[in-house]
Amino acid sequence: PYQGLDKVPHTSESLAASFSESKWSRRIAENQRKEWDRRWDRTAEEGGHSENIEGFRKEYQNSFGVSVMLNLKRAFVLWTRDRTFIRASVIKNVAMGLSVGFVFLNTNVYSSFFGVLFQGNLFIMLGAMTSAPGKLDDRTIFYKHDDSNFYPALSYLIGQSLALVPQMLIDVLLFGTFVYWMVGFVATAKGFLLYLALFFSFNFTMGQCFGLLASMAPNKSIVQAGGAVILLLNVLFCGYIVSPTVIP
Repeated sequence: PYQGLDKVPHTSESLAASFSESKWSRRIAENQRKEWDRRWDRTAEEGGHSENIEGFRKEYQNSFGVSVMLNLKRAFVLWTRDRTFIRASVIKNVAMGLSVGFVFLNTNVYSSFFGVLFQGNLFIMLGAMTSAPGKLDDRTIFYKHDDSNFYPALSYLIGQSLALVPQMLIDVLLFGTFVYWMVGFVATAKGFLLYLALFFSFNFTMGQCFGLLASMAPNKSIVQAGGAVILLLNVLFCGYIVSPTVIP
């Protein structure tokens, strides 16, 4: 593609200058100067294309359900490709689950059970807080797609949220299982499933909370600062550091 050039362009400016002098650029310019062959003010009987104008007036070509599935598939594919992140997540959850489990191993102290729940909630909030700044990079892609009317914002939000479910299940099952059985919670299937359900719902809620912060903040520094405030409020009013009886 660089035939006839003295040297290969290495900057965007030199590439643009080289392309403007190429035959492809001249071909595009010639096509732009040609008279438009479609007449939107005439019907097909009159040699026009006015019956096709409704297709161009539609804001989004895909339905809402299709847009959700496309966003879900895209986010899921990106997640499965990042195998290093998945492996690191598995190691992190196993290590944290074992460490918390051994600290409170088969405890009989009533307050220790609240300590276990606090450690689990803190682990979830810190994980959501560290992942929030990366969502600012996704905003650039979303803005580009939104300007091109690829899909509505709600379909993007739903698709991205559903794509996070597999990673959340890994976090809940690995960390939660080690903690639940090593600490010595109620040894029933009902209690265990209820514990996992609450753990998952809190994980999902924190992910969306920090995601909302990332969608509103202008930069990553604000996300980190706002995340610290959210973390502080959760720690103070979760009922462990400050007793529920003295919380105003």
